[in-house]
Amino acid sequence: MSRQLTITARARTDLLQTRLWYARIRLELAEDFTEDVDRTLAAVRERPGSFPEIHKGVRRALCDRYPYKIYFSHTTSEVRVLAVYHVSRKPRRWRKR
Repeated sequence: MSRQLTITARARTDLLQTRLWYARIRLELAEDFTEDVDRTLAAVRERPGSFPEIHKGVRRALCDRYPYKIYFSHTTSEVRVLAVYHVSRKPRRWRKR
């Protein structure tokens, strides 16, 4: 069952900033990053329970090609993206949001 996808304002900002950063290097990188995130989110929507729970009610998915992790929560009808972080960032920083 595919769930509705909700991306919080903060996660949307994370995605936009990252895409802009890659676009400054080369536009194709920004497009590839977006495709990688889209593939990861599609997997999350289909099977959110298969990703590790890293905090009560929060799970983490890793992108395949780019070094980013997606933090999300889910219910039977919705996946809510909370943050999109580079893997080198402090893992607990997303909680301060």
